Amino acid sequence: MLEALFVATAGAAPAATAAANDGTDWKWLVPVITLILGFGLKWFQDWVTENRREKAQKLLRQEQRFDQMRARRIDAERANLLALQPMLLRLFRAVGLIQLAFRRHHEKTGEWHLSQYPDGLGEELRQAFADIVPIRARLHSDAIAGSIDQLNSAIVGRNEAGTKESAEEQFQFIDLSYQLLQVAIGGEIRRLEDEHRQLDDSPY
Repeated sequence: MLEALFVATAGAAPAATAAANDGTDWKWLVPVITLILGFGLKWFQDWVTENRREKAQKLLRQEQRFDQMRARRIDAERANLLALQPMLLRLFRAVGLIQLAFRRHHEKTGEWHLSQYPDGLGEELRQAFADIVPIRARLHSDAIAGSIDQLNSAIVGRNEAGTKESAEEQFQFIDLSYQLLQVAIGGEIRRLEDEHRQLDDSPY
């Protein structure tokens, strides 16, 4: 009888242990799952942060490149305009001396005609035109480029004038066009300098 009781007790013990384990073995998974989720969430947050940082840096580099390109364009335009001013002065001077030569010839002969320009003025005028051409081609300002074309056309018109009255009228237009063009160039130079200062103050 004692032997039968021992056997019954021994058989009941594993069953009780299994029953107990069925209720508690899953609990060790909770911290493991929590740890895995924590690592996953941290990785995702780091990925989002890094992705935003890379996008911000890319945008910053784009802004910096854009500002550098703008600065180079501004510097080039300003340099062209500064070089253009004395060229226009030489052109206007040559036209003025030619007009004066025509006036003197007209006073002596009553004719508004010269077979050739005196003192190499023809070559001076041609060279002044030639110097302006490449500068005008590089300008970004359509308004100033258009004013140069208008001035050149007026000079050609003066040279082709057949009468004193027509030539004098054309020369007055040349004078006014030249003065307005120089004023416009000065204003554009100041505007470019202001724009460059704004770029220098940029946080980029």
